[in-house]
Parts: sequence; structure tokens; C-alpha cells
Amino acid sequence: MNGSVTEDECTESRNRRTMILYTAGRQAAADQALQALASKYADSDAYYVAMNYAYRNDHDLAIQWLERAYKQKDVGFVEIVGEPLFRNIAGDARFKALLRKIDLPE
Repeated sequence: MNGSVTEDECTESRNRRTMILYTAGRQAAADQALQALASKYADSDAYYVAMNYAYRNDHDLAIQWLERAYKQKDVGFVEIVGEPLFRNIAGDARFKALLRKIDLPE
């Protein structure tokens, strides 16, 4: 191991930082971090953006970003079933329909 940070680790770190700011009540900083995450990863890692919106209980944007992730064939879907950060939207009919569309259990 050479000690360098991979792009995946950077993405995960940015994702966690955004949620931490939100949880800490630092709304403006969390919003800014989420916008940066969305701008940087809109074409490659939409799953992480969806995860943030789901965590915030924003069903509409979470589903929109999940649809984008689906079109990108995002590998994050392998862990979506049972992912606690999607718990807020698990009962949403659109979320269930998306799981069915990708042939995953609800």
C-alpha cells in the first residue's frame, strides 16, 4: 500500500462529511457540501447524492438521483437493500418500484 487516497475513498469521505454537517445542524455548510457533491459526481456517482437526500428525508430528490444512478449503472446499488441511509424512503412506492426495476427485493 502506498498511502495514497483513491477516488472512491474521496467520494465516501465527501459523502460522510456532508451528512455529518447536516446532522450537526450546520445547514448552510451541509447544503453547500451537498451542492458540491452533486456537481462533482452528477455524471459518475449519483448514488451518493441520492443517499444524502434520502438521509435528509427528501424523497423526491432522493428518487431523482437514484434514477440517475440507475441510468449510470452505478455499482452502489449492490448495497442498497438494507442500507440504513435509505431507511427514510424505504416505504416510498417509487423506491420500491425502482428496486423491482433492478430486480432487487423490496
